[in-house]
Amino acid sequence: VADSGAAPRKSLTFTKRAAALNLNYHSAN
Repeated sequence: VADSGAAPRKSLTFTKRAAALNLNYHSAN
């Protein structure tokens, strides 16, 4: 149960980080 609760949170953090990196990449070019 704890594992299924942690997975979405980790995924969301990864998605947010990826979006931020993507934004930085595009603004740098």
